[in-house]
Amino acid sequence: MVLNKIDLPGAEPERVCREIEKVVGCDCSDVIYCSAKEGIGIKEILTAICQKIPPPQDTAERSLRALFFDSYYDAYRGVIVYFRVIDGIIKKGDRFHELRDALEKLQLNDAALKFEPETSSSMGFGFRCGFLGLLHMEIVHIEMLTPKDYIGALMELAQDRRGDFKEIKFITENRASLTYELPMAEMVGDFFDQLKSRSKGYASIEYSFIG
Repeated sequence: MVLNKIDLPGAEPERVCREIEKVVGCDCSDVIYCSAKEGIGIKEILTAICQKIPPPQDTAERSLRALFFDSYYDAYRGVIVYFRVIDGIIKKGDRFHELRDALEKLQLNDAALKFEPETSSSMGFGFRCGFLGLLHMEIVHIEMLTPKDYIGALMELAQDRRGDFKEIKFITENRASLTYELPMAEMVGDFFDQLKSRSKGYASIEYSFIG
């Protein structure tokens, strides 16, 4: 476990460790205190990464699997897509002929999915897909831990991002946990930056996919 920003004037690393043990149940006996600004604990973090985090598996020989998690339109380059290659290999110029078959199979099980072939002078051949709004969006369960002074600001942030309020509970006299469900698309942008900005860096967030 790494505890960051210990150089801040209001930092209370020992108190935070006690709260983490109480709330999360983690053992903080081997916590690494660090400050990127001051260069404290950086060597220890890199050493711990090498010792405790296993290397990625070699999956290059498997069939291609990828997770598309974001896209946006650039006025000069067209549509930009972000995706993570989970298995297999993909490189520039590759053609994925199984895409049509995959869409047809998916459509058999989901009448809300519509697609049709389309040719673009800038992007070439592809498919225009239509989905049933919220039904097809990845939804995430988020829990925000925050000092009580910033509860209102973070609730406003979550609601502005189409969040569905689930629960609020006070962990200690001065800290609370806010639970929401919201579209993953709202998390990909500047949600984390806004969370830190509105809480002056004191709030944290944990999220997981639903379903």
